[in-house]
Amino acid sequence: MQHIIVGLGNTGSEYEHTPHNAGRAFVVRVSEVMGDGVWKDKKNIKSLVSIAEEAGTELLLVLPETMMNRSGYALEPLKLSGKKLERLMVVYDDIQLPLGSVKISFDRSSGGHNGLESVMKRLKTGKFLRMRIGVGPVTPGGKLKHVPDHVEYLLAPLKKRDQDLLDQAFAKGLEIIAAWLREGKEAATQLANTKG
Repeated sequence: MQHIIVGLGNTGSEYEHTPHNAGRAFVVRVSEVMGDGVWKDKKNIKSLVSIAEEAGTELLLVLPETMMNRSGYALEPLKLSGKKLERLMVVYDDIQLPLGSVKISFDRSSGGHNGLESVMKRLKTGKFLRMRIGVGPVTPGGKLKHVPDHVEYLLAPLKKRDQDLLDQAFAKGLEIIAAWLREGKEAATQLANTKG
């Protein structure tokens, strides 16, 4: 039974190492760790795809080749409904979470995230699992800092310290995916909400 993990982000090298591409970068990491890191261009779904495996379950990894706010157009041809939706996880950046944190949610609002909003609109539902990767800037003590210009911050290259925090989030995200595949979304959610 194939599971699908979609990483939201923008295409183009100028967006590669930015906070807004955290979802896309994480799914690339999943491909490297749980698969062979090879991506193929699937024009019928306007995406790059890679196959991985974890806990005896095949994963279809999808990177929409649209811009972020049109991500849903890439998923629409997959005709995800019913049981297929139960095996879908969408991964994206969340500026309202501290950099390096990871949260799991299900059937919630888009929280103003344009990529997620596009996915919900094209799939005509919000009933799928989301992995939110925190990209909000933090103080040295780990508290969330206010950002005067969200767009400028999200599209600026990550600093070394910030990339290190993101790598910690990716490591936790890989554990969460393994828990999801072995034990289901409740186990994945519990692990995401456990500090450390």
